[in-house]
Amino acid sequence: MKQSKMTLIALIIILIGLALCTIHIVYADNQNSKEASSNDLGFMQQSFDTKQVEHTSKTKLTSYDKSGQQSDATGNLSDLSGNLTTNSSTGSNSLGNYSEIVGGSETKIPKGLGKKHSYTSWQSINSSNKDAFKLVKKTGLHFDNEGFAKVRGRYVVICTKVFGDVGDYVDFYKENGTVIPCIIGDIKNSSNKWGTSSGKDVLDFFVDRATWYPVDEGGNASKKHVNPGTKSFHSEWSGALAKSVNGGSFFSNPTGTKTVQDSTVVDPSTDEITNKTSSEYVHQMIELLNSYSPTFKQYGKYIVRSNGYVPRTYNSFLKSVKKHKTTGANCVTCINYALEDMGLIDSCNLYFKHRSGFRNVTSKLARVTKRVNKANGMSVKEASKKGLLKYGDIVGLNLSNGSQHTFVYAGLDKKGRILNYESGGAARKETSPHFPYGCGPFRFTYGESHKIGSILRFTD
Repeated sequence: MKQSKMTLIALIIILIGLALCTIHIVYADNQNSKEASSNDLGFMQQSFDTKQVEHTSKTKLTSYDKSGQQSDATGNLSDLSGNLTTNSSTGSNSLGNYSEIVGGSETKIPKGLGKKHSYTSWQSINSSNKDAFKLVKKTGLHFDNEGFAKVRGRYVVICTKVFGDVGDYVDFYKENGTVIPCIIGDIKNSSNKWGTSSGKDVLDFFVDRATWYPVDEGGNASKKHVNPGTKSFHSEWSGALAKSVNGGSFFSNPTGTKTVQDSTVVDPSTDEITNKTSSEYVHQMIELLNSYSPTFKQYGKYIVRSNGYVPRTYNSFLKSVKKHKTTGANCVTCINYALEDMGLIDSCNLYFKHRSGFRNVTSKLARVTKRVNKANGMSVKEASKKGLLKYGDIVGLNLSNGSQHTFVYAGLDKKGRILNYESGGAARKETSPHFPYGCGPFRFTYGESHKIGSILRFTD
């Protein structure tokens, strides 16, 4: 009898223990704010293989994107949580570096097409579009400082299938020679094989909904964004397209194009540089100058001429003007920012000095450039006529008043007039606090009396 009582008491204790354990497992299986795999199992301090709670909320997309009505089959964007990064300005998966495609598959575009460019939010991509959604899952959502979607330093665009498939690296060439480095993010549905609006609209850019769309359309902007390729925003994209060059697929080669590999950023402590060609360096510099130009235009009234304090990096410059702080700049400022972002100089220290040439040329910059003196003493117009200036040359000019000027030579316009990039007096009209020309390219306005002192040229 005594033994039966002890057995009964032991059985009751076991049942109580099992009940407590079950209660905690049920609690873990139903909590929404924590993962159920937590080890916090009360006084028992044991680890159970409980079910992980899944969130089922979906991001519902509405019909305000310019690409047209969006379906309700949005998929679960939380699936991208490992890759999803918005408004990022860094990262090898997102902005990265790119190189111009050489030897790819070329497609000529009929004359007059591709003059218009539209845009749509990259957040509009959903699981009903398998190929585009696959690219987003692989890369995450990354945007540059203008709000353009970027993968491997290339603009993510929508175009027709004649130019390639989703994930293909494609360089689009304007008739004026401007190259737009792209990656196909989605395919247009169009009765015209070249694009919408009877082929006038060949490229649509994916952008960040938050910064490009007003509040009533799901973003944070105060008003609708202007289209790319207008006078006030990337005017160099305003002309017609001439051709495209396809360099292979991101999915088969995620680190670069088939024909020219994207350059790899090297640890600065090794003082090594990439093996880019001179044209690739020039192309990268010009793209950066083009990306800075809208900032100088938009915030020109807060920028003052200064040969003293100038923000050391473009990011610090951008933060300052966005806060409406008076910020210093001079002719070489935007050029310095480009060279710095290319990893060739250390924070805004290159400038041209009378008699002593270019100052503070770092060892990295010296390895990929050479000093050209054949045009010394000539006017810019004379040197250009004699073919002594090359697109992308960094030119040091001696002004007649004894001061100096630095600019990037950008070739000639259709009327044969010299074009340049710089962020000094010519970029900002003396009678205006604004920068109507941004950083360029705009017409070179310095007269015949000013002579070239030295040229810094990218070389292979």
